[in-house]
Amino acid sequence: MRNLSAVVALLLICTIVSFGQAGSAPPQPSSTSAPQTAPSDPKHAASPTGQGGLPDSTQLVVVKFEKPVYPGKARREQIQGEVMVRLAITPAGDVESAVPISGDPLLAAAAVDAMKQWKFRPYIRNGEAVRVTTNLRYDFVFSDKVTEISPNDTIPISSAAASPSSPATTDTEIPQRVRLAQGVSAGMLIHRVYPVYPEKAKFNYAQGTIVLKVIIGKDGLIKDLKKVSGPEDLAPAAIGAVQQWRYRPYTLNGQPVEVETTVKVKFQLTP
Repeated sequence: MRNLSAVVALLLICTIVSFGQAGSAPPQPSSTSAPQTAPSDPKHAASPTGQGGLPDSTQLVVVKFEKPVYPGKARREQIQGEVMVRLAITPAGDVESAVPISGDPLLAAAAVDAMKQWKFRPYIRNGEAVRVTTNLRYDFVFSDKVTEISPNDTIPISSAAASPSSPATTDTEIPQRVRLAQGVSAGMLIHRVYPVYPEKAKFNYAQGTIVLKVIIGKDGLIKDLKKVSGPEDLAPAAIGAVQQWRYRPYTLNGQPVEVETTVKVKFQLTP
């Protein structure tokens, strides 16, 4: 049996925190992260420098990072996919609680175990360290199933290929979401994760195409996806792979917009 070296490819805090292969330096959140904090004192307006003299934080920063261990059973069953975890972080930067929101239970347990050991730089609001809560997303993927696509290899997309998913009220208003055909959205793909053909499905001679309705966020990440059709035995593998895909953000008049599209994942047994 071929060696499936498992790596955790991405971490997202609220929006996205990206880092390299296993063994990389601890990830740092993007400047657009928006952790939820306790309500501010209404007497004190938020400012670059708070009452205590410390500048207000604009992002969460990881200072101690424990990489999740890919569960043995998930390796054997070749399970890939994303896990979303809700973290509560103390004023000192310790993880107070970690609660899985979504994802395969095997992968979620591994992510939670690791995240409980993380430590963050104290989050400052109005000059004082405060308790914050945030959602973190962790993707589990086998390294031999990942393909990076250079932007030079993607297909140029014309705005004429898009249609608003809801009518605009004026001629100049930019829709919040547009609908793209599968062939058009495929030209925006820059990070593809291929599914693993489930052994149970092979044993049952299950094959076919999984059709997914996908919402791509303004940042190019999969925001939501739902199965439209296809064999049940193959759906989890397709979803676990596609939810980790990354796209070049789609823009209209220079403004990023969400994209609604269709993704088809074909499973075919070879003779």
